[in-house]
This record gives sequence, C-alpha cells and structure tokens, in this order.
Amino acid sequence: MPVRCVQRKSVFVHRLILKIFLAIGVLLSLSGGAQAQVSSESQLKAAFLVSFMKYVEWPENLSILKLCVRGRDSVLSHLERFQGRLISGRPIEIRRLSDNDSISGCQQLYLSETQSERSKALLSQAIREPMLVTGEGEHFLSNGGSGALVQNDGRIQFDININALSAVGLKVASPMLRLARRTVSGEAGPR
Repeated sequence: MPVRCVQRKSVFVHRLILKIFLAIGVLLSLSGGAQAQVSSESQLKAAFLVSFMKYVEWPENLSILKLCVRGRDSVLSHLERFQGRLISGRPIEIRRLSDNDSISGCQQLYLSETQSERSKALLSQAIREPMLVTGEGEHFLSNGGSGALVQNDGRIQFDININALSAVGLKVASPMLRLARRTVSGEAGPR
C-alpha cells in the first residue's frame, strides 16, 4: 500500500477517534457521568455550547464562567442543567438575556435568533469583546461570530472562526479545531 494512502487512512482514523471521544464527552457531561441519551436537538446544542467553554483558554483572573443566552428557550432550559458545574475549577453560570440586558461579563454569548434587531445589535457589540460568540447557521461566522452550530447531513456539527477568536484575544485548544466541521481563518467580520 502506498505511503500516502496509509497516511490518509491514519489521519481519517485519528479524526474519527477524536470525534467519538468528543461525542462521548458531550453525552457524559449531560448526565454527570452516567449513561445518557440525547433526547433532542436542543439538548445536544446545549451540550455543545458547554463543551466549547472547556476548550477555550480563559484569562486566569476569572472566578466564574458566564454563558449568556439570547433567544430560544428550548436550548436555555437544557443549559440550566449545567448551572454550577465546574470547568477548570470555575463554576458555570447560565444567564438569560432579556431585551435591555448587557453582555458585560459574559464569556460566551449564544444567539439562537440572529435575525432580530436586538440580536444583531448584541452581535455587533459582542464581536468587539473578549468572548466566544456562538450562534447557528452557515452564515453566522461571516457576520463576525466565532463559533456556529450547523446542520449537516442530519447531524449537528460546528464551525470555528479562528480570526474572530484571535481578534479578541481568545485561543481554542487544538482538539476542538480538529473536531470542527470547518475552521475559517479569513472571516473576522465587521470590527
């Protein structure tokens, strides 16, 4: 067998193993260690959002990690199950944003509805702050988002915008980049 073919198979197997471990980690984090079944798309999205926070290098001076949510209540209800859980020794705080709330203090902002004027204003503000800005759909990264949940072949996957993250001083661990469906390095969005 040619060397190039063996190398491709090796890379494919390595990526497959990493994806399996991430999926297992997501499922275990949903149940706190017990066996779990992902019952809905919203539950899986919530698990992805919390898992994203594990792979970002956060400033050392943070004592709490705030995941702020604007939009769909179905994802929020699943996120609330993670309230108080620890990531790198810091508790997670889930915070729902209403129309007049500030994003100040959020480490991750999740916008499930990006078409409303308020969500567009929050996105415009958030992409200038040191936070992971996540949303949904193929075009979220081109609007300045740093992470996007996307539907692909009936599965939920994610894309990462490396430029958007580095523009606000955040770094993502390489395992997350390897598991991403797509990593983008040319769409930092409007600044």
